[in-house]
Amino acid sequence: MPVVVLDPSTGSYTKNETITVRGNSMLDPNLTINGESVVVDENGNFAYAVKLNVGKNDIAIHIEPTEENKNNPDIFNNNEEAIGFATKDLNLEITRLEEGEEIPGPVINAEDKIVNLGDEFNPLDGVTAIDALGNDITEKIEVLENTVDTSKEGEYKVVYKVADDNGKEATREIKVTVTKNEEGKKPGIDIKHEEDNNKPGAIPKTGGTNVIYYIGIALILIAGGMYFTFKKKNIS
Repeated sequence: MPVVVLDPSTGSYTKNETITVRGNSMLDPNLTINGESVVVDENGNFAYAVKLNVGKNDIAIHIEPTEENKNNPDIFNNNEEAIGFATKDLNLEITRLEEGEEIPGPVINAEDKIVNLGDEFNPLDGVTAIDALGNDITEKIEVLENTVDTSKEGEYKVVYKVADDNGKEATREIKVTVTKNEEGKKPGIDIKHEEDNNKPGAIPKTGGTNVIYYIGIALILIAGGMYFTFKKKNIS
Protein backbone atom coordinates (compact mmCIF):
# COMPACT_ATOMS: atom_id res chain seq x y z
CA MET A 1 0.00 0.00 0.00
CA PRO A 2 1.37 3.44 -0.89
CA VAL A 3 -0.21 4.95 2.25
CA VAL A 4 -1.48 3.58 5.56
CA VAL A 5 -3.41 5.61 8.15
CA LEU A 6 -2.53 4.51 11.68
CA ASP A 7 -4.75 6.97 13.52
CA PRO A 8 -7.62 7.79 13.70
CA SER A 9 -9.88 4.96 12.53
CA THR A 10 -12.70 5.88 10.22
CA GLY A 11 -15.95 6.13 12.15
CA SER A 12 -14.25 7.55 15.23
CA TYR A 13 -15.84 10.12 17.57
CA THR A 14 -14.12 12.99 19.32
CA LYS A 15 -14.97 16.08 21.35
CA ASN A 16 -11.86 17.91 20.16
CA GLU A 17 -11.86 20.76 17.64
CA THR A 18 -8.96 19.18 15.74
CA ILE A 19 -7.71 15.69 15.08
CA THR A 20 -4.25 14.58 13.96
CA VAL A 21 -4.06 12.14 11.07
CA ARG A 22 -0.98 9.95 11.46
CA GLY A 23 0.41 7.26 9.19
CA ASN A 24 3.19 6.20 6.89
CA SER A 25 3.64 6.15 3.14
CA MET A 26 6.07 5.50 0.33
CA LEU A 27 9.07 7.82 0.28
CA ASP A 28 9.02 11.19 -1.43
CA PRO A 29 5.32 11.15 -2.45
CA ASN A 30 2.83 13.79 -3.42
CA LEU A 31 0.53 13.45 -0.37
CA THR A 32 -2.47 15.67 0.34
CA ILE A 33 -5.12 15.69 3.07
CA ASN A 34 -8.27 17.66 2.23
CA GLY A 35 -6.34 19.15 -0.67
CA GLU A 36 -3.49 20.44 1.49
CA SER A 37 0.07 19.23 0.94
CA VAL A 38 1.47 17.04 3.73
CA VAL A 39 5.14 16.63 4.58
CA VAL A 40 6.48 13.05 4.76
CA ASP A 41 9.76 12.51 6.62
CA GLU A 42 12.71 10.41 5.48
CA ASN A 43 11.19 7.33 7.15
CA GLY A 44 7.84 7.71 5.43
CA ASN A 45 5.99 9.00 8.51
CA PHE A 46 3.53 11.88 8.49
CA ALA A 47 1.25 13.73 10.91
CA TYR A 48 -1.27 16.37 9.90
CA ALA A 49 -3.83 18.24 12.04
CA VAL A 50 -7.33 18.64 10.62
CA LYS A 51 -9.87 21.12 11.98
CA LEU A 52 -13.28 19.57 12.61
CA ASN A 53 -16.81 20.93 12.47
CA VAL A 54 -19.50 19.71 14.86
CA GLY A 55 -21.07 16.60 13.35
CA LYS A 56 -19.66 14.32 10.65
CA ASN A 57 -16.44 15.29 8.89
CA ASP A 58 -15.07 13.67 5.72
CA ILE A 59 -11.28 13.66 5.49
CA ALA A 60 -9.94 12.98 2.00
CA ILE A 61 -6.42 11.57 1.64
CA HIS A 62 -4.68 11.35 -1.74
CA ILE A 63 -1.23 10.04 -2.61
CA GLU A 64 0.63 9.60 -5.87
CA PRO A 65 4.23 9.75 -7.08
CA THR A 66 5.70 13.16 -7.83
CA GLU A 67 6.05 14.09 -11.49
CA GLU A 68 9.80 13.86 -11.07
CA ASN A 69 9.60 10.28 -9.76
CA LYS A 70 7.11 9.29 -12.46
CA ASN A 71 9.60 10.30 -15.13
CA ASN A 72 12.68 8.99 -13.33
CA PRO A 73 13.96 5.90 -15.22
CA ASP A 74 15.34 4.47 -11.97
CA ILE A 75 11.98 4.69 -10.15
CA PHE A 76 8.72 4.58 -12.21
CA ASN A 77 10.05 5.27 -15.69
CA ASN A 78 6.52 6.36 -16.78
CA ASN A 79 5.22 2.83 -16.16
CA GLU A 80 1.45 3.37 -15.93
CA GLU A 81 0.80 0.14 -14.04
CA ALA A 82 3.39 0.96 -11.38
CA ILE A 83 2.21 4.56 -11.13
CA GLY A 84 -1.39 3.36 -10.79
CA PHE A 85 -0.42 1.04 -7.96
CA ALA A 86 1.31 3.93 -6.17
CA THR A 87 -1.75 6.18 -6.52
CA LYS A 88 -4.41 5.86 -3.82
CA ASP A 89 -7.43 7.68 -2.39
CA LEU A 90 -8.65 7.12 1.18
CA ASN A 91 -11.55 8.66 3.08
CA LEU A 92 -12.02 8.94 6.83
CA GLU A 93 -15.32 9.78 8.53
CA ILE A 94 -14.81 11.48 11.88
CA THR A 95 -17.64 12.78 14.07
CA ARG A 96 -17.12 15.73 16.39
CA LEU A 97 -19.61 15.67 19.25
CA GLU A 98 -21.45 18.70 20.54
CA GLU A 99 -20.88 19.99 24.05
CA GLY A 100 -22.44 17.55 26.51
CA GLU A 101 -23.04 14.89 23.84
CA GLU A 102 -21.76 11.43 24.70
CA ILE A 103 -20.08 8.96 22.37
CA PRO A 104 -22.59 6.19 21.56
CA GLY A 105 -21.58 2.75 22.75
CA PRO A 106 -21.74 -0.61 20.99
CA VAL A 107 -24.70 -3.00 21.19
CA ILE A 108 -24.63 -6.73 21.99
CA ASN A 109 -27.44 -8.79 20.47
CA ALA A 110 -28.12 -11.84 22.66
CA GLU A 111 -31.35 -13.45 23.87
CA ASP A 112 -32.32 -15.87 26.65
CA LYS A 113 -31.94 -19.50 25.63
CA ILE A 114 -33.41 -22.94 26.40
CA VAL A 115 -31.00 -25.87 26.20
CA ASN A 116 -31.79 -29.59 26.40
CA LEU A 117 -30.31 -31.55 29.25
CA GLY A 118 -27.03 -33.10 28.15
CA ASP A 119 -26.66 -31.00 24.97
CA GLU A 120 -23.51 -29.06 24.16
CA PHE A 121 -23.67 -25.31 24.78
CA ASN A 122 -21.56 -22.66 23.06
CA PRO A 123 -22.24 -19.27 24.68
CA LEU A 124 -21.21 -17.39 21.51
CA ASP A 125 -23.64 -19.16 19.17
CA GLY A 126 -26.06 -16.62 17.70
CA VAL A 127 -24.53 -13.69 19.60
CA THR A 128 -23.51 -10.59 17.61
CA ALA A 129 -22.37 -7.03 18.29
CA ILE A 130 -22.26 -3.76 16.33
CA ASP A 131 -20.71 -0.38 17.03
CA ALA A 132 -22.44 3.00 16.85
CA LEU A 133 -22.01 3.08 13.05
CA GLY A 134 -23.46 -0.38 12.54
CA ASN A 135 -20.10 -2.04 11.89
CA ASP A 136 -19.91 -5.71 12.86
CA ILE A 137 -17.63 -6.14 15.90
CA THR A 138 -18.83 -9.62 16.85
CA GLU A 139 -15.26 -10.95 16.88
CA LYS A 140 -14.49 -8.61 19.80
CA ILE A 141 -17.10 -10.14 22.12
CA GLU A 142 -15.76 -11.57 25.38
CA VAL A 143 -17.56 -13.98 27.70
CA LEU A 144 -17.09 -12.57 31.21
CA GLU A 145 -19.12 -15.26 32.99
CA ASN A 146 -20.70 -18.55 31.98
CA THR A 147 -22.32 -20.66 34.72
CA VAL A 148 -24.13 -23.07 32.37
CA ASP A 149 -23.93 -26.77 33.28
CA THR A 150 -25.95 -28.84 30.82
CA SER A 151 -25.62 -31.96 33.00
CA LYS A 152 -28.06 -30.46 35.52
CA GLU A 153 -31.48 -28.91 35.06
CA GLY A 154 -31.81 -25.31 36.17
CA GLU A 155 -31.39 -21.65 35.30
CA TYR A 156 -27.95 -20.23 34.58
CA LYS A 157 -26.47 -16.98 33.31
CA VAL A 158 -23.98 -15.82 30.69
CA VAL A 159 -22.43 -12.33 30.76
CA TYR A 160 -20.93 -10.77 27.63
CA LYS A 161 -18.72 -7.73 27.06
CA VAL A 162 -17.57 -5.88 23.94
CA ALA A 163 -15.50 -2.74 23.30
CA ASP A 164 -15.44 -0.67 20.10
CA ASP A 165 -12.61 1.29 18.49
CA ASN A 166 -13.54 4.36 20.55
CA GLY A 167 -13.00 2.47 23.79
CA LYS A 168 -16.72 2.45 24.59
CA GLU A 169 -17.88 -0.77 26.25
CA ALA A 170 -21.16 -2.63 26.55
CA THR A 171 -22.20 -5.65 28.62
CA ARG A 172 -25.22 -7.93 28.43
CA GLU A 173 -26.48 -10.75 30.62
CA ILE A 174 -28.80 -13.54 29.44
CA LYS A 175 -30.58 -16.42 31.18
CA VAL A 176 -29.99 -19.97 29.99
CA THR A 177 -32.49 -22.62 31.07
CA VAL A 178 -31.39 -26.25 30.98
CA THR A 179 -34.44 -28.51 30.82
CA LYS A 180 -35.18 -32.21 30.36
CA ASN A 181 -36.41 -32.89 26.85
CA GLU A 182 -39.16 -35.50 27.22
CA GLU A 183 -39.56 -37.88 24.28
CA GLY A 184 -41.69 -36.35 21.58
CA LYS A 185 -41.54 -32.89 23.10
CA LYS A 186 -39.51 -29.79 22.46
CA PRO A 187 -38.43 -27.42 25.24
CA GLY A 188 -41.14 -24.89 25.98
CA ILE A 189 -43.84 -26.76 24.03
CA ASP A 190 -46.54 -28.87 25.73
CA ILE A 191 -48.34 -31.53 23.69
CA LYS A 192 -51.86 -32.18 25.14
CA HIS A 193 -53.95 -34.74 23.25
CA GLU A 194 -56.72 -34.76 25.91
CA GLU A 195 -57.64 -31.15 25.19
CA ASP A 196 -58.01 -31.96 21.48
CA ASN A 197 -60.47 -34.80 22.32
CA ASN A 198 -62.68 -32.41 24.31
CA LYS A 199 -63.10 -29.89 21.49
CA PRO A 200 -66.61 -29.75 19.91
CA GLY A 201 -66.82 -31.97 16.81
CA ALA A 202 -63.51 -33.63 17.55
CA ILE A 203 -63.18 -37.35 16.87
CA PRO A 204 -61.92 -39.17 19.94
CA LYS A 205 -58.46 -40.59 19.52
CA THR A 206 -58.42 -44.30 20.40
CA GLY A 207 -55.79 -46.98 20.47
CA GLY A 208 -55.18 -48.51 17.05
CA THR A 209 -54.68 -52.03 18.50
CA ASN A 210 -58.26 -52.29 19.88
CA VAL A 211 -59.82 -51.23 16.57
CA ILE A 212 -57.93 -53.88 14.63
CA TYR A 213 -58.95 -56.57 17.18
CA TYR A 214 -62.68 -55.85 16.84
CA ILE A 215 -62.56 -55.65 13.05
CA GLY A 216 -60.90 -59.09 12.97
CA ILE A 217 -63.63 -60.67 15.10
CA ALA A 218 -66.34 -59.13 12.87
CA LEU A 219 -64.73 -60.56 9.73
CA ILE A 220 -64.55 -64.03 11.29
CA LEU A 221 -68.25 -63.96 12.25
CA ILE A 222 -69.27 -62.79 8.77
CA ALA A 223 -67.22 -65.54 7.11
CA GLY A 224 -68.72 -68.19 9.43
CA GLY A 225 -72.29 -67.09 8.69
CA MET A 226 -71.69 -67.27 4.95
CA TYR A 227 -70.24 -70.77 5.31
CA PHE A 228 -73.24 -72.21 7.21
CA THR A 229 -75.73 -70.54 4.86
CA PHE A 230 -74.01 -72.09 1.84
CA LYS A 231 -73.89 -75.54 3.45
CA LYS A 232 -77.59 -75.42 4.37
CA LYS A 233 -78.57 -74.71 0.76
CA ASN A 234 -76.55 -77.67 -0.48
CA ILE A 235 -78.23 -80.04 1.99
CA SER A 236 -81.69 -78.86 0.89
